[in-house]
Amino acid sequence: MHGDGHGDEHGDEHGDEHGTGGEVVDVYGWLWRHLPGPVVVRALLLLVLAAAVLAALFTWVFPAVAPLMPFNDTTVGEP
Repeated sequence: MHGDGHGDEHGDEHGDEHGTGGEVVDVYGWLWRHLPGPVVVRALLLLVLAAAVLAALFTWVFPAVAPLMPFNDTTVGEP
C-alpha cells in the first residue's frame, strides 16, 4: 500500500529485492558516499581504485588460481 509510509508494493520497507529480510548492500553507493572531494575527484579516485584492483587480480590472484582451473586439461592426446 502506498501513501501510508509502510513499505512498497511488496511489503518491504527496506528496499530488499532479494527477500532475505535484511537491507540490500549497495557497495557502489557506499563507496561513492565515502570518497572525499567533488564529483570529478571521486570519479578519478574510482578509476584509480578500479585500475589497482584489476592490476592486483592480473598480477597475483589469476596466476595463483590458474593451476586450479580445468582449462589446461586436454582430452585429446598427442599423436
